[in-house]
Amino acid sequence: MAAKGDAIVNFVFDQNKQEAPYALQVFKEYRNAVESDIVWSKLGSVIFADHRKEPGLQAADLITHLWYSFLQNGTVGMGRERNTVFQHIKKRRDGMRVADQGYFDAGLARLTPKQRAQMSEL
Repeated sequence: MAAKGDAIVNFVFDQNKQEAPYALQVFKEYRNAVESDIVWSKLGSVIFADHRKEPGLQAADLITHLWYSFLQNGTVGMGRERNTVFQHIKKRRDGMRVADQGYFDAGLARLTPKQRAQMSEL
């Protein structure tokens, strides 16, 4: 786990009323099972948030989608745009550590107002 010192790792998931109770149950069981291990004692809480307000959730969805596409189709079957993003993301493993709201705001600032409006509709 990458949490250093006395840092605690909290898990943020997209709001999902159907799956949330199960996710909480599994997390609680897992946390209790590994409670004595010093590494796993860094597990914090499970938090459910709106994916439109938590850019990290969107980034996680993108990474998951890209890896799934790669594993199903290889880079040839991914298409040029997805493959380009995939190649960039997998080389910059440390990039996600700073992918906070400021990071995404800077990237979105390069879009036209029309493009931003289209993205907010997703």
